[in-house]
Amino acid sequence: MPRVFIASRNAVERAALHALIAELNTRVVGEAADWDMLLTLSPKVKPDLIVIDWNVMVDVQTSTMSPLREVCPAAAVVILMSRLDARQQPAETAGADILINKDDRSDRLVENLRCAIDGIRSATPGERQLKNNRLPKQASV
Repeated sequence: MPRVFIASRNAVERAALHALIAELNTRVVGEAADWDMLLTLSPKVKPDLIVIDWNVMVDVQTSTMSPLREVCPAAAVVILMSRLDARQQPAETAGADILINKDDRSDRLVENLRCAIDGIRSATPGERQLKNNRLPKQASV
């Protein structure tokens, strides 16, 4: 069962994501409200997938996933964004494996998360980072 870590500033959004992700036969192993908490807590629970709201990164003005990749090298990273087209390039440059538009209808958001999780399930442990277009960079437009 894939292990998922959620990071969002918004407690209601974290709770909603937790409920959605739990329905996808996964286990939510942790949550963080900010970048520092994400970097501190996520390596302790060794997630397979980290779902991050873009605002967590914007808050600290980070331009790279490098610190997260150092502490969780095997985890794939999904970034949730609103207004995907306007902000896509900075997230791709930051090193996201998959971008998902969080403004989509909930059924489409769930389907995009399911695709990301299915990519984790089908990968061997050494292939868990979804690099080299194993999954599309943009799961939703």
